[in-house]
Amino acid sequence: MKREPHKPAVKDVIAKLDFHPDNLRWQVDDALVVSGQTGMVADTLNPCLSKNDCTKNSASAAIIDPSQKTAHGVVTARPDRATRRRF
Repeated sequence: MKREPHKPAVKDVIAKLDFHPDNLRWQVDDALVVSGQTGMVADTLNPCLSKNDCTKNSASAAIIDPSQKTAHGVVTARPDRATRRRF
């Protein structure tokens, strides 16, 4: 995959993730690091922010390899525990 500033990518790559991605970062090897949160808005606004019960929320990160069209989970962190996955 070749990318140039201010131009669209040469090909589309679709990766299914089990979280809501909101942070993207290209790496020098053209991999894409993606991170975001899980949980519904209602779970975040009411229980988590007002009652400090964030058990339905977590943060996750994955690495997407556009040339192989694969996504590998790297880490999922929850307030009560954190798990690391090797890729």
